[in-house]
Amino acid sequence: MRLFCNLKSGIKPFSDVPTLKSRPLLGHAYLFLPKWMGGKYNIEKFTEAIEDLSKSLGTIFKLRLGGIDMLITLDVEHAKTMYRNEGKYPIRPPFHALIKYRKEIFGSVGVVPGNGTEWHKFRSSVNPMLKPDLVHHYQPQLHTIAQKFVKYVEHKIKTNHELDNVYDDSLLYAIQAISVISPGHEFDCLLLPTTIDSKEIIAASMDFMDGLHSTLIGLPLWKVFKTEGYKKLESSHNTMKLILGKYVQFHYQEYTSNKNKLKEEQPFIYELFANEKLSYQDCLLVVIETFLGGIDATATTISFTMWFLAQDAALQNKVKNDQTNELLKACVKETLRLKTTAGANSRFLPHDVDIGGYSVPKNTLVMSFVSAMGKREEYFKEPLKYIPERWLRKNKGDIHPYASLPFGHGARMCPGRRIAESEIVILLRHVLDNFHLSSPKIDNGGGDIGMVFRMNRIPETKIPIQFSKHGIPMNTK
Repeated sequence: MRLFCNLKSGIKPFSDVPTLKSRPLLGHAYLFLPKWMGGKYNIEKFTEAIEDLSKSLGTIFKLRLGGIDMLITLDVEHAKTMYRNEGKYPIRPPFHALIKYRKEIFGSVGVVPGNGTEWHKFRSSVNPMLKPDLVHHYQPQLHTIAQKFVKYVEHKIKTNHELDNVYDDSLLYAIQAISVISPGHEFDCLLLPTTIDSKEIIAASMDFMDGLHSTLIGLPLWKVFKTEGYKKLESSHNTMKLILGKYVQFHYQEYTSNKNKLKEEQPFIYELFANEKLSYQDCLLVVIETFLGGIDATATTISFTMWFLAQDAALQNKVKNDQTNELLKACVKETLRLKTTAGANSRFLPHDVDIGGYSVPKNTLVMSFVSAMGKREEYFKEPLKYIPERWLRKNKGDIHPYASLPFGHGARMCPGRRIAESEIVILLRHVLDNFHLSSPKIDNGGGDIGMVFRMNRIPETKIPIQFSKHGIPMNTK
């Protein structure tokens, strides 16, 4: 009866979704084998692989990877359908190694790898980060840290006026910025030399991203023995638990003795302790997860925005002169369109859904490739050009609301979105108020800077930026 109804309504069966020939056991993983084994694509460039496959398969197709059937789409209406059918507790692909470790150590898994009712419990604990009042509370501290970044740059460029990889420097800022919110203690990563705690935190942050990536894409050998990637997950959490835990314990003592003082000084930490659904261990896990959540994505967006502005002196001057920050915020949105840190927004749908004229069975993984959709001509004029003006209020109505969702959408939208946007805009404003940016890579005839997958997508190569105090720009192109 179901097949008859589908045929009658014109909906095609899932088996008709375009795909490539699948191999026994491997599925379509053969496409991502090393080149010497006949692989066509690099898994670290998954977005580019999807873009290439769409040229022959269309904007909706399926792949089988890791034993899972994936419906891939580059269509905004399909993304809209996915979100509208995600259910009460949207299910995303889990990070199995991270889940295993956190259950053993914390008895819980947290927000990012969790699903179902456990995810919902933890998600409610970080929702205060989306409140404008909470974001506003931390802005004076973020301005102070941005000023420290300016002094940090001034110190580093004394010899050649250049940061050879501004991504590394932006990581330090991102770590220091999030630390004032979670754990509520500022790590002085921008001090030269850095403190011992800051050095350990920086190293642990990098290890976490590397460990999560390697346990996610590789064979699950960590189930049998502790692989190098699993050891990095373990050691990074141990460091975080030790160092961040000191400040969580300190704030908990404050909470028990003077709630009002903590609420006034550290509203996010206060909200955690005031949440009756969370144990002390849960609060510690949320602090660690919040701290780790957006470091690389924030640094990537800062770095690429500087890089784009460094190539266009006229645009840079317009941004400098617009003290409303509307054009600067538009630049950040344009960076997130072209250099999206997220690859795809993904859901296991809880029931059968018609997507693009195909009957997609429940529990199928649907992947809306936001990193590819943002560069399609159907949704953006001159999609490969950096045109931040398209995001200004007077022009924004021309953009489909699902065409660029770098922070996700719906119940599982990134809870740190407003904090991250605030960190990025505040830093860029201080940088532009103090320096003229230019790009030696463009001077040398270089082209685009690509992206590779780690925990999120990050710059593929170094991003060198030249900083000059307000005098003659070093690059006037």
